[in-house]
Amino acid sequence: SPEWRITDYAAQPFPESELPFARVKATGQPVENVRHAIEWPDGRQVLLSINAAPLFAEDGQLDGMVATVNDVTRTVQSETHRQQLIRALRMVNECNQALVRAGDEPQLLETICHLIIEHGGYRLVWVGLAEHDSDQTVRSAAWAG
Repeated sequence: SPEWRITDYAAQPFPESELPFARVKATGQPVENVRHAIEWPDGRQVLLSINAAPLFAEDGQLDGMVATVNDVTRTVQSETHRQQLIRALRMVNECNQALVRAGDEPQLLETICHLIIEHGGYRLVWVGLAEHDSDQTVRSAAWAG
């Protein structure tokens, strides 16, 4: 067996029956943009997009297939990064609007915590304010999540 393994883009097992070659062989139909990954022993992941089409003999029997295999790793990573930047920009924009509308600091901090959860994709947000005392206390000011 190969030293690499086939996974989906999230590094979860990819069913052999869903591999493009297995699908073409099973159905005799072409497949387009089947996306899975190859994970190498060193942990490196290569994201693939595969198109495959059957080749038939004169008697109509499946005789083989032709496929294109494209490494889309950089494209997918760029799109993921772009989506993260859009989400961060949307979050900052919403927080700026909250700043303009805020009535007081506690309301602002609570609103911003909720906006960071909603638009930033974070699970937990907490704001602590440093007290200027001998114990160097940090007082919880707001949180969400």
